[in-house]
Amino acid sequence: MTIHMGDEISRQGEPMPQKPKLTALQESYSYAECPDCGEGIPDDAVDGSPCGNCGHVFWTACPCRLKGRTNHGKN
Repeated sequence: MTIHMGDEISRQGEPMPQKPKLTALQESYSYAECPDCGEGIPDDAVDGSPCGNCGHVFWTACPCRLKGRTNHGKN
């Protein structure tokens, strides 16, 4: 067994499974879930894709919103 620097290790000393990489769209939402119904956002969802469960339309967060600004870079 090879353990690399940065690997998460279980209490038994075994490497933990890798966490899946999130898309930019999934990272725009808490827990990569639809804010209306809690359904997971599919890996192939793109801007404008609807939630398969409730129809919520997904959008990637504007980088300025991620920094706590709301006027899209005008401040």
